[in-house]
Amino acid sequence: MTENTARSSVLIIHPERDRAAAVGLYVERSGLSWAHRESLPVEPFPEECDEFAAVIVFESLFSANADGKYDDLRELFPDRLVLVGLIDENVVDSPMLFGAGVDLILYEPIVLADIERALAFAGAVHSESRQQARDRLRKMTALHELAIASAHRAGAPGWLEQLIEAGAQILAPDALAMWSLGRNHQSLTCAASVGLTPGYIEAAEQRSPQILGIYEEIPKELTTHWLTGDERSDRFRIVAVDAAQELGIQRIAWLPVRDSQRLYGHLSFYFMSETTFESYDLVLADAFASIVAAALGTFWLQAEIRRTNRLYREHVESSPDGVVVCHTDGTVERTNPAVETITGRDQYELIGQSLFDWFPNNGELPWDSWVSNVTDEPPEPVELWLNRKNGERRRISCYARPVSFPDLRRLNETEHRVQVVMHDITTSARRLIELELFHDLTRLISDRGSLEEAYQLVVSRLHDYLNYRVVSICEVADGGRLRIQAYRTNLQSVMVPPLLDVTMGLCGQAVRENRSVLFKDVNDSPHYFPIDDDVSSELVSIIRAAGEPIGLIDIQSDASQPLDEDDLQLADSIAAHLGLLIEQVTIQERLERQALTDPLTGMANRRAFMRHLQMLVSDTSGSSGALLLVELDRFKSVNDQYGHLFGDEMLKQLAGRLRTVLRDRDVLARYGGDEIAMIFHDVNTYQAVEIAERLRCSVADNEFECDGQLVCLTVSIGIALFPYHGATPDELIAEADRAMYVAKLNGRNSVNWDMPPSD
Repeated sequence: MTENTARSSVLIIHPERDRAAAVGLYVERSGLSWAHRESLPVEPFPEECDEFAAVIVFESLFSANADGKYDDLRELFPDRLVLVGLIDENVVDSPMLFGAGVDLILYEPIVLADIERALAFAGAVHSESRQQARDRLRKMTALHELAIASAHRAGAPGWLEQLIEAGAQILAPDALAMWSLGRNHQSLTCAASVGLTPGYIEAAEQRSPQILGIYEEIPKELTTHWLTGDERSDRFRIVAVDAAQELGIQRIAWLPVRDSQRLYGHLSFYFMSETTFESYDLVLADAFASIVAAALGTFWLQAEIRRTNRLYREHVESSPDGVVVCHTDGTVERTNPAVETITGRDQYELIGQSLFDWFPNNGELPWDSWVSNVTDEPPEPVELWLNRKNGERRRISCYARPVSFPDLRRLNETEHRVQVVMHDITTSARRLIELELFHDLTRLISDRGSLEEAYQLVVSRLHDYLNYRVVSICEVADGGRLRIQAYRTNLQSVMVPPLLDVTMGLCGQAVRENRSVLFKDVNDSPHYFPIDDDVSSELVSIIRAAGEPIGLIDIQSDASQPLDEDDLQLADSIAAHLGLLIEQVTIQERLERQALTDPLTGMANRRAFMRHLQMLVSDTSGSSGALLLVELDRFKSVNDQYGHLFGDEMLKQLAGRLRTVLRDRDVLARYGGDEIAMIFHDVNTYQAVEIAERLRCSVADNEFECDGQLVCLTVSIGIALFPYHGATPDELIAEADRAMYVAKLNGRNSVNWDMPPSD
């Protein structure tokens, strides 16, 4: 806790007292009291209110004018009061608040260390002497110059080491280090340091997992922790006590280095005595941490710009769209590889050609309007025929816009060019549909949509967007049959059976051979099974999991749109994506089942049992139900005599017998040990007792066998009826447990229940 002169209270302003009290609790834990206001004062705050060290204002009370500027809070509060804004960085523009008079900003949700930081800041402001003010002004001026210099040097060799050395010289700690978070916050390394030994750094890096837990607790807040050996601070140590003592370290100040986008790591200020680091130095340390964060942000921004430029160049080079840069008269200056594919001409052959020679109807090119276009909006594309070198024609969509480059030969002059973008309409449309479909499929699965919805999305998108005549998706079912899961066709009168024999048609051939097939003329295939007389071409793409066929995509088309290798490639890509999604859904469903299943018996576990029991008591339809608790009699002696593996086998066999009476909505669960719970919906007392008696007889009248050993077992069953015996899970469990206990007292191998009066 930082010392705080005579001002021993904090004013918290929020419309709701409960929200204010949540912050006030931290204030009290810091040793101060707090007061509450529901709104900002209308008149200036009285000067004589000396008991307040700081004012904390929640984001909901900040109001901005039409220009986005916030009202000046300094008109309402005296200069001596430290104003703290508590905000959500995604809602409030934090830099604008400083212009409104806010001294310090904390981000929600806060922790105790945030309040301590705010109080330390206030204490520094209130207790600062004139000499300290001059010293701080000098250091702040130095930090200002350092901020300017670091912005220019970020990314240069050794820039971070130089920045840390300069900070250490200005702030004068005994040692200073920048600890950097690794990828995915899995490691902590010393990026730069002054005054630390290699042995200390190595020890700290080896213990970095301990400090990473703190980052998980407070991922957004800037905090300071004083490591003076007290019990609370021990959890924040990043190095062993003996290593710190060997170096003579008595105190460590820890400030995370972050901006609104990322957490880079933290700065550690080391001091060899208890009195070296005064409270007012916290403001300077905070300022230096901001400088480091800004420099790191600049470094990452420059790296991102370089990466973006590289990706742009790679994108242009690998783009399926042709990009041509021409002189204003249409002479080609440069192209990307896609232009070779579109035009059928070599890239070097294209240079120097006239773009107009590629188009038989070049009068359709709005060249003059393209060249003279000065707006930022790209012009509308035009569609026209392009002659490839071999005489083949392609339908091309293209547009162009003027671009300018600095003339490196003549200063203050610009070279004017025209950039033309063209693409084969069919290819780009397929690619766009594929990408959008992949995105929508992934989002559907991540939103816990079903595979049936995914199948319907695929067939409708392919049918409606690419105008295929027939699109269907089948799953490989048991017994060598194909089950149709989704189907779209142009003909409403065509009847397709829900199950297809895997020995028939192109679909059956593809599954048997585990490979995709394409027949541009279905009459060339002896396996073709005609359903629609107008179909002229068909392809089948296999959906696989672990290399084995689990389904297929079947596409059929008529003579107006014959299928080719591009259609097959598109279908294969979609099938591969579906296979991955099916595996993902299967794994997800398996994990969910495992989380709710007893691994030994395959019954529902206690967690699933409680969920189903809650569903029973939450049913508002007025239906009844029953809970049966079943326990093996003298099961401990079985375990003692034959061993626990034998006992486990008995529990498995018992579960199998109990399942014989279950309906779809009923639940069988392992409640614990050899206790088994059963939930039955829509049963009355007599039905519940009849079920219980059948179960009891099934166990008692039929021996259990394991490894040649025959064992006679019996069960005791207690029944609780809903809603008579209870309206909550706990009440029903208590009654069923009581009844089961009575059954055991009655000699075991029996059923016990309390008969409701209505029955």
